[in-house]
Amino acid sequence: MNGVYTLLRSPRENYPRGPTAWPFIGNVQILSYKPHLRLFNLKDTYGDVFSLKLGTQDVVVVCSLAGIQEGLQERGETFAERPNSQVYNALYNGNRQNGISTSDYTEKSYIKRGFIQACLDGHYANDNVIEEKIAIHATDILLAFIEYEGKPFDPSDIFFLNCLRVSLWLVYGQQFDQRDNNLHEILATFKLRSSLKGLWLTDIPLCRFLDEKKIHEVRHRTALQTTFQGKLLDKHKDTYDPDVVRDMIDQLLIFIENDEDRGILTTEDMTYLLLDITGSGFQATAVTMTWLMAYMACYPQIQVKVQEEIDTVVRGSGIPSLADQMKLPYTVATILEVERLASVCPFLIPHRVADKCILQGYDIPENTWILFNVWSLHHDARMWKNPMKFDPNRFVENNTVTIPDYFLPYGLGPRCCVGESLAEAEIFLFFVNIMQQFHIKPADGDEISLDGEFNTILRPQSFRIQALDRKDIELESVD
Repeated sequence: MNGVYTLLRSPRENYPRGPTAWPFIGNVQILSYKPHLRLFNLKDTYGDVFSLKLGTQDVVVVCSLAGIQEGLQERGETFAERPNSQVYNALYNGNRQNGISTSDYTEKSYIKRGFIQACLDGHYANDNVIEEKIAIHATDILLAFIEYEGKPFDPSDIFFLNCLRVSLWLVYGQQFDQRDNNLHEILATFKLRSSLKGLWLTDIPLCRFLDEKKIHEVRHRTALQTTFQGKLLDKHKDTYDPDVVRDMIDQLLIFIENDEDRGILTTEDMTYLLLDITGSGFQATAVTMTWLMAYMACYPQIQVKVQEEIDTVVRGSGIPSLADQMKLPYTVATILEVERLASVCPFLIPHRVADKCILQGYDIPENTWILFNVWSLHHDARMWKNPMKFDPNRFVENNTVTIPDYFLPYGLGPRCCVGESLAEAEIFLFFVNIMQQFHIKPADGDEISLDGEFNTILRPQSFRIQALDRKDIELESVD
């Protein structure tokens, strides 16, 4: 046993240092509970670049701005591959290459990303098009808040449902009612897929055996979802008119018809592409909105400053719009500060190097997994003054929003989040509408924890708020 133990953490010349690994499981205990905090603390011992073992798999964690920029941007294609994780394979019928975020950086994945970018830069680049769709769901969020009549509720489900509804409308051109059973089944499927995706942190044989039941359920629900998608796709094909683009399915049909996919995309590729476009981005947006509610409830003085700015710019019962962003620097800065502190994707999506290379002067063996630790970067005292403090003013200078190059919630380089612009539009419009109408406070007798829990994304612990109509509060203060 001692020989095996030594083998697992035998010193290698010019390889990053790291904590001693256990036989067979490596450092899985470090990654199994609050990994963002544990890896943040390990930086103080081992430096900005250090190593771990996940079972027998080499993992290198990169915490510095220079290291993250080198790996994601300056030499992005060298570090652009994805782990050959059995969890990732299980999500895509045994082949992770079918996914957008789980596939290696191939011509096919490049084409898929290009299609999504073309959609967002083309049909949805018009602010009025995207704003109309988001605004309808912002109104539905407000109505959902009103239904609670000032009583305590957990806002997360409301955000998950409505962020998913935006995605479904953009992809399929179909607006789902919040009470639609199909909508709730779709949400359950994507939540289950997300919970499985987060298991890459413990992707060793023993843990895979224990999660076999969940893997089977994911495959079953994914099959149901792709069958449902297929019916919608067939319906689109029957009514397809290239001169009238209704949604992303129409754009995909045009994309294929014009041979912009170079004849590479198969029917299976189209199926999983639509699955990923619908299910990949909305959860991070919903979690960010949930974090915003938590921070507003915990920091009422900042909430008041946000509301005063909104009241000045969006007067009376005016409807907030994307055009207001430039006029609402403190509000935008508040969103950015919550994104920094929450860092909902603390390690982005794991990367892999296909061939041996050098990173920050260290020799990195082939097939090493790389974690770019943006949570650490976003809480680094070398970059941020009082990094644990909630202070939106750090993003405002001369009444203008300033974003430093060490703020990277969506990543960098060829594998950065392609849906950043859509996510930011949703978050801004949802947040401003809520702040305009409601005062958010913790439920009476409840305390809200700002300590996150990690599973694929970093989300707040369950909490309840009360959403009080600001007009009623103003009338009470007058009386």
